[in-house]
Order: sequence, then structure tokens, then C-alpha cells
Amino acid sequence: DTGEITQSATPALPVYTDEQFAKNLPMWRGLIESGKKTHDQIIAMVSSKATLNEDQISMIQATVTPETEGA
Repeated sequence: DTGEITQSATPALPVYTDEQFAKNLPMWRGLIESGKKTHDQIIAMVSSKATLNEDQISMIQATVTPETEGA
């Protein structure tokens, strides 16, 4: 990696707004808590459509999973 900034062929993704995030977070948490999706799967899915900020990613990762619940 040269650190050079290059133009990508695809346009930059829009920022995922806090309003959109707040609306969808309960649904994502339900998927994670039920074991249907992992944190990484949710982050990857959302990141394919919009850009998440660090706080939003942290909030998704903070969701309790079936594996971590008994730990």
C-alpha cells in the first residue's frame, strides 16, 4: 500500500444517518440475538449500502449474542 489516494470506479457510499441507524438497530439486534446473523454479517450488509461511523459499528458490536450471553 503506497498510501496514495486513488479514484475508485464506484461513487462513494452515502453516510448512514443516525436517524436511519436508530430505526434499524433494534431489528439488527434481534437478528444478532437470535443467532440468525453475526455482528460482522450485519456490518458487512449495511456497509455495502452506506458508510457506518465508528460509533455505529461499536453499537452493533455491543449487541449480546447467544454465545456471549452465557459467558
